[in-house]
Formats: sequence, structure tokens, C-alpha cells
Amino acid sequence: MLRVTGATSGTGAPDQSPGIYLHFYAYGQGAPWPYAKNFLLSGKVTPTMKTLVFDMRVVDRSIPAAVGNHTLEIGTYFRDLTDPDVYQQGAHGYNFVNVAWTKGVWRTLRIDLSKPDFTIADGMGGKIPWARAETLTRFYIDSQQGNWLQAVVEVRNFRFE
Repeated sequence: MLRVTGATSGTGAPDQSPGIYLHFYAYGQGAPWPYAKNFLLSGKVTPTMKTLVFDMRVVDRSIPAAVGNHTLEIGTYFRDLTDPDVYQQGAHGYNFVNVAWTKGVWRTLRIDLSKPDFTIADGMGGKIPWARAETLTRFYIDSQQGNWLQAVVEVRNFRFE
């Protein structure tokens, strides 16, 4: 289980408010960019697995669902298994999550990697054809709307289905 406390101030970018930013970032300077599947402690990733699943709770407060927006963004990066450039992270997508967070209550989040809500995928028509668990290189959880200032958040049980 990981426990993180949100930032006390913003990053300086006008579109970013202080809050939670948890990043699975397994890249080493100058080394090939590995796939997330290489870091599994048990089990195996198959080509049909397209869902990232994990449990999350806000320990110290409740945060309502956002009106007309979302409370979290799950950012993802995918590199095609046939891509010869092992030094690039891959195409970038976002999955938006808008749920109400009740203080201390665990929620299981299921992120469909094959259907991002938004992509930065140049030349691919906004789609990432190879987006699935076995091609995931990195991901992050980024708080958006709501009072995430210095929030205490716990996450656990990351897995692929």
C-alpha cells in the first residue's frame, strides 16, 4: 500500500491546482523504457488484458463528485510491442474518473486502458490501437476538481485484468 499527502501549493502552471500526483515511472536515465508488466510481483499479463485495477481511498476528508468535470485523471503511456525505439515512452492517453470520495472508504477503480477519454496521439486519429496492459510503460493518478489540498490518499492492489 502507498500513502501520499497532497501538495501544499500548486506547481506554478495555471491549469494545475495543488493536490495528489502519484506516478508509476520506471524509467532510468539513458536506459530503455520498460513496460509496466515487467514489475509485476506475481501473475502474468496476457494480450487480452485491457484493464488497470486498483483500490484508493481518501483518508482525511470527503470530496464530492465534480459538476461538469472529473475528480481524477489517470494518465497512461503505451508503446507498441513492435516499436523498435525502446527509448521512447509511447502514446499518451487520459481516463477521467468522476466519483464522490467518502472519507476513509476504499473504492476499486477499473480503468479501461483500451478506451481513453482523451489522447495525445499524433497521426493516429486520436486513438491508440495498441493500448492494453502489456504495452503500458507508465501511468499516473492526478487529482483535478475538489479539495485535494494536503489530502491524505492511500492506494493499493494494482493489477491488470
